Amino acid sequence: MKLLACLLLLLLATPSFSQDFMYLEEIKLKKEADYVEHQETFVKAIDLLMSCPIDDENLDRLLCQKFIITYAEGSPLHTISLDESISSVIKGNDEILVFYIGLWVKSLIENSDQDDSFHTEFVYQNLYEYCKKGNGVKQTKTIKSLIKHGDDNDIDTWINEL
Repeated sequence: MKLLACLLLLLLATPSFSQDFMYLEEIKLKKEADYVEHQETFVKAIDLLMSCPIDDENLDRLLCQKFIITYAEGSPLHTISLDESISSVIKGNDEILVFYIGLWVKSLIENSDQDDSFHTEFVYQNLYEYCKKGNGVKQTKTIKSLIKHGDDNDIDTWINEL
């Protein structure tokens, strides 16, 4: 009986390994109303990515990445501005492109009345905060520059220098 009680206690004390974001696999995005309905879900997905380090073994992160890409790729509601400057930012850090896309769409959802320069600053301010914590981001010359400018509260200048 003691053995059974110890096993039960051990099972309850062990962290859960459930995948909280498995439901993303079931979401169908076919028409504009689907995208509107799942805007909050999109924001939760990018928030999850921004809250934990890069980890290719984390199933929740992978599910969120897939959902972000699928949503952004098919959304008739949102247009993302990408220019060649992003290539220097993602060099050596391919995952940052998913962050960029996700943060841009999050900014569009939360600040639909703003222009591209606002969204660009929103993206890079959030990337600065994420990269400053390390989070498995390779500290390339461009990332180090972003962190320095962010520390100096000068993201605008950094964006213009890209």
